[in-house]
Amino acid sequence: MEKVEGVGWVMIPPQIMATDLPAGHKILLGKILGLLGDKGYCWASNRWLAANTGYKPGTISGYITDLVDAGYIKRVIEVNTKTKVESRHLFPVLSKPTPPDDSRTPLRQQSHPM
Repeated sequence: MEKVEGVGWVMIPPQIMATDLPAGHKILLGKILGLLGDKGYCWASNRWLAANTGYKPGTISGYITDLVDAGYIKRVIEVNTKTKVESRHLFPVLSKPTPPDDSRTPLRQQSHPM
């Protein structure tokens, strides 16, 4: 499958960056988040995700299973009457980050860490 330049950002939230997930899992999760449509899910195939992340389809499949098992995404598979997969939707399962009590300073007053 051919790469499609400029399709989908890799968006990795801070609460994911702070986890001990392996880097490949973080990149894939960020790609899934970057591909969420207006319905709130990613429908990209393993082959497409592989072509656009540099991983193999089997690796993508394993990473998705790991992310489902760890509770980061929910996988919904639609099957037709002949038990053939019609579609797969990947939904994010992320909690909203809660800032510590001492970080409620308005952004314009915070100093940049760099």
